[in-house]
This record gives sequence, structure tokens and C-alpha cells, in this order.
Amino acid sequence: MDHSVAVLVAAVVVTVCVAAVLLFVFTQQRQAPPGSPDADESTWGLGDLIVVALVGGTLAVTIIGADVFVWGKPGGAPELTGWTLVRGLVVQNLALVGTALLWIRQRYGRGLRELGWRLENWRREVPVGLVLGVLVFVGADAVQRLTGLALTRLTNPDLASQLMEQFGIARMVEGAFGFLPNGGRIVAVLVIAAFVPACEELLFRGFAYTALKRRLGVTGGVVVSALVFAALHASPADFAALFAVGAALAWVYEWRGSLVAPIVAHGLNNLASAVLLLLGSG
Repeated sequence: MDHSVAVLVAAVVVTVCVAAVLLFVFTQQRQAPPGSPDADESTWGLGDLIVVALVGGTLAVTIIGADVFVWGKPGGAPELTGWTLVRGLVVQNLALVGTALLWIRQRYGRGLRELGWRLENWRREVPVGLVLGVLVFVGADAVQRLTGLALTRLTNPDLASQLMEQFGIARMVEGAFGFLPNGGRIVAVLVIAAFVPACEELLFRGFAYTALKRRLGVTGGVVVSALVFAALHASPADFAALFAVGAALAWVYEWRGSLVAPIVAHGLNNLASAVLLLLGSG
């Protein structure tokens, strides 16, 4: 069997299995709705976090895999281009956030508001997010520089520089920019600076942090959600900086009670990073 056909068949099988799991869950009776005496017991927890990660992650990997291996180019030969990476970011975030939202809506009767999407005071939250975004960007840059310095002390300058370049997010983003036309670069920056921050804040702070805080408390929730945030970016060179960003944004969410400021701060951090990389890529 041709590898592209095999991948497509596998994608269909996996998608059907995931759909069956979702159908089973969504046909179960909802738990106590908000405002009822048992409402506190109906908040999602670690089990829900694991299920959403598995289901949403499987959907994302299946669709992205089909995109790369089947629809990449004629003949089914794998192709990784700038547009592939942009589509992958969109699919990954939509799959995970969509699964999380459907899951809590069906099982707990909750929605975007319970995930932190509270916009009543957005005029007050946006300036807070802008200030915090600058602080997050400066802090993450400092942590990144300290990581490079630590690697230099542990190895040598050349090897440290190579490791930071080869295993960092910047390399992937620069590669995407290099493959994209000018109009495509603008789209990529919008995805990185607006779409991705909104989705990641809903997922990591609104959904994951809330589940972890219920089990581990505020400090434990901040630390573990930041570890998950850093680990799932799959960028060893940026792990410490991503952990710092994730912890800061979780703390901001706990402080403000809304995702507006974290989204703005996250978006400003991503925008500054993307623009610097875009300028560097020519």
C-alpha cells in the first residue's frame, strides 16, 4: 500500500475512534449546572484535562499528519513549508480548544465565560495586559540569555550557540518566514500574535490552570500549568523562558480573574518576538 494511502486510512480510523469517544461522552447526562448546590463539585479536574489532551491532541496530530503526508504535494511525498506550519498552528489550537470547550459544555454545562473569557472590563484589562506584556517579553528574554550563559558554562560557546539555535522555536518560525511571501508573513504574524495567544490562554490558563488549581492550589497550579505549557511547546532551548512566561500568565489570570490581560500580554510578547524574527529573516 502506498504510504500516502496508509496515512489517510490511519487518519480516518483515528478520527472515527475519537469521534466515537466524543459521542459517548456528549450523550452522557450533564452534571450539576452552575448555581446549583453541587456546582462546586461539577468543576472539571485532572481527569478531564487528560482526556481533552488525548482527544484534542489525537485530532490535531491526525489532521496535521494528513496535511503533511497526503496533501503536501502530488504523489504524497512529505512537504514542510511555511504554510504547512501556519496551518499546523491553527489546526492544533482549534482541535485542543474546541475539544476542551465541547467537553466542559457537555459534561458540566460550562462555557467560554468559565474558561476566563470575561470581557466586561476589557477597557481596564487591556492596558494592564500591555504593561505586563512588556514585562513578560523582557523577563523571558533575560531568562533566555541566562539559559544560553548556563549552557556556555556547561559546554562551550560554539556548542551552546548551536544548541540554542537548533532546539529553539525561533528556528522553526524563521524557517516558516523564509518560505512565505510577504502577504503570507503578515498572515503568519497575525496567527502568532493574535490567534495563538487567545487559544493558548483559553487552553493553558482557562482550562488547564483551573483544573490544576482545584487539585494543587494556586501555587501548585501556577507551577504545573507553566511546566505543561513549556513542555508542550517541544522546544528544549526555550523551556526555561517558556516556563517563566507560563507562570507569569497564570499568575496574571489568577490576579485579574479574566483572560483579557493574559491574552494581551501573551500577544504582545509573541508579536515582538515575531517581528524581530521577521526582520532578521529579511
